[in-house]
Amino acid sequence: MGFVRKSMLAACSLVLACLACASMAAPPARRPPPVKALVTNFYYQDLPAARQWYTQELGFPVIYDDGWVVIVEAGPGMQIALVDAAKGALKAVKDKGAMLAIETSQLEQWYDYVSAIKGIEWYPYNGEDPKHFQHGIRHHGDYAEFRVLDPGGYIVEFYRWKSGSQH
Repeated sequence: MGFVRKSMLAACSLVLACLACASMAAPPARRPPPVKALVTNFYYQDLPAARQWYTQELGFPVIYDDGWVVIVEAGPGMQIALVDAAKGALKAVKDKGAMLAIETSQLEQWYDYVSAIKGIEWYPYNGEDPKHFQHGIRHHGDYAEFRVLDPGGYIVEFYRWKSGSQH
């Protein structure tokens, strides 16, 4: 084999080796596009009752209302879509597969605020009798919380992480 041919073969081998190494390198980290808001959708048989509860009782402003879906905003980028189950993509179900958890540094103030809602329905804790339990702020390992039910039966939990806890 001639010198030029051996040199070309060596160069090709080197290029192939470099390409193989490059293809085995870790892919660059994927970064998703930005998200403006996260919207939870809850489905109701009685949309007016849900709208009234979230807007009049909890005080969340309406940012969208087309008659069969009402979107309220709990804070910047935190939205809840209240959907008429007769018109939405999903139906209201008895046993809810979701709950709304609201993190707040003002847990006691929220407890007092929610306690003032006429007819508020407190959500009992695991195994407690719904008719005979003592509602209030519960303290757990890393957090404190209380729970209520909205007009459609969804659990709404208000909680605060204890200082120093990792989350």
